[in-house]
Amino acid sequence: ERLRAFRPSGLKLVFVLLCRPELAEADYRTLSETAGVALGTVQWVMRDLIREGYVLRLGRFSRRLVEPKRLLDAWVPPYVRDLRPRLLLGRFEAKELGWWRRTDLRPYRGLWGGEPAAALLTRHLKPGSLTIYADKIPARLVAEKHLTKNEKGRIDFREKFWRFDTEEETTGTAPPILVYAD
Repeated sequence: ERLRAFRPSGLKLVFVLLCRPELAEADYRTLSETAGVALGTVQWVMRDLIREGYVLRLGRFSRRLVEPKRLLDAWVPPYVRDLRPRLLLGRFEAKELGWWRRTDLRPYRGLWGGEPAAALLTRHLKPGSLTIYADKIPARLVAEKHLTKNEKGRIDFREKFWRFDTEEETTGTAPPILVYAD
């Protein structure tokens, strides 16, 4: 039987812990709000993570993430298979993809993920597709960049499913863990 930590709602909580390991010590209500999952999900997932040795219980109320690399390796395949497809808001196409280089998505309430984020973080890639994380498809961006809806398009808009600020957001990219998984 698959651990609840690696089912779609559990994957959201694990993502929070991978990005913000200090939250392993947070109370379950805080974890529930930060991950956008039910309180019951937090209880089941934390039980799984402790049992599997990813999280160490230190005393009655203290916990610590102790196997982040192993947890990341376990998280990526079910994220890609089970959660990522559910996050698709829409797929679009553009005449050319070069516009992304001159575009800061923050005014559109979006963040670069996937190949453009990797290109920004590593300075080595030329994206063949674009991934944008946002709460909803930014209509103004679609209009300004002349994007057209296309099921086979190279521009994916995906739901920004996390509810915490990251230092990467100041650079306009999704958290590196997500960029790696994309």
